[in-house]
Amino acid sequence: MLKSLLSLLLSKFYSKKENEAVGHQAMPSGNKIDIAAHPAEIEVWTNFATYTTPTDGYVSIRAESYKSTAAIQISTGSEDKMPSIFTAANNAGEWLQTVIPVSKGVSVRLQGGGIKNVVSYFSKTRGVSKS
Repeated sequence: MLKSLLSLLLSKFYSKKENEAVGHQAMPSGNKIDIAAHPAEIEVWTNFATYTTPTDGYVSIRAESYKSTAAIQISTGSEDKMPSIFTAANNAGEWLQTVIPVSKGVSVRLQGGGIKNVVSYFSKTRGVSKS
C-alpha cells in the first residue's frame, strides 16, 4: 500500500527515467577522502579521529577486532544530541564496518577499542553537481 502510494506520488513529479536518476544522486561516489588509518592496535576506547564533512556524503570505518570486546562507532552532531552508529565484535579476528550518512559541515567523531588495521574515509554523494 505504502509502496504504491509513493510510486503514484513520484509518478506525478518524475518520469520513470527521472526516478532512476534521482535515486542515483544519493549514492556514494567512487572517490574517497581518507580520514584516518591506524595499522597499529587501539586497545582502549579512544576517539581516534575528528572530521568535518566538506559535502553531503557517507563516513565509513573498517577495522579488524583483536579482542572479543572490540567495537567501532561513528558519532555526529553536538555533544548533547549526538546521533551515532555502533558495531561490536563477537570474536577476535572479525572485521567490523559501519557507515553513516552525513550532511555538509557536520563534525564527525570516530571511536573504537580492541581494534587494529583501522581505515576510515569519507565518500561524497554523487548528487547533481556540475564540477
